[in-house]
Amino acid sequence: MTDSVAGIIEFNMDRNAQIDKEAFALNARKLLTTYAPSPAVMAHIANLDLTIVVGPTSVGKTSIMEQSGIAYVPSDVTREPRKDERNGVEYNFRGDYDQLWRELNSGEFVQYVVSETGFYGTKSSSYPGTGPCTMAVYANAVEKFKAMGFRNLRAVYILPPTFQEWMKRAEGHHDSDLMIRMREAKESMEI
Repeated sequence: MTDSVAGIIEFNMDRNAQIDKEAFALNARKLLTTYAPSPAVMAHIANLDLTIVVGPTSVGKTSIMEQSGIAYVPSDVTREPRKDERNGVEYNFRGDYDQLWRELNSGEFVQYVVSETGFYGTKSSSYPGTGPCTMAVYANAVEKFKAMGFRNLRAVYILPPTFQEWMKRAEGHHDSDLMIRMREAKESMEI
């Protein structure tokens, strides 16, 4: 951990103040440049065969993973749930920033990102003990996942059947971060 990150967190902890979402995101971004999972986490993922499903928003990644019968790895996220998303099923929705910060500092996450929509990370405990598993990943993270040390890693790229069908699915989300998700979709399609 960098001195500047430690100083900010110690400052908050010294005054018994809880970390809010903005402070957590700022510090998580700073930690990202030096973050490394713990040795126990690295040993765990060495026994996993991960299939990452990559594609733009609303393409059907979750539907495909649900129908595959392969264990799904839910990410911990700090954004609000979208309609029909269930805590502990599609994602682990988190607002306990102090605890989340402690978990990051102890290397409990395999990986994480902080995007415009919030923190997204996968804890070692969200993966099965061994064998196959699947999760959705942004296209720009594929190379990072390849270098992580999974026993086997396969990337499956999903594209929408037609542009019209894709837009129909995307419009059905009607959430506040749709424009951000469409920018991420454009980047995903370009990659």
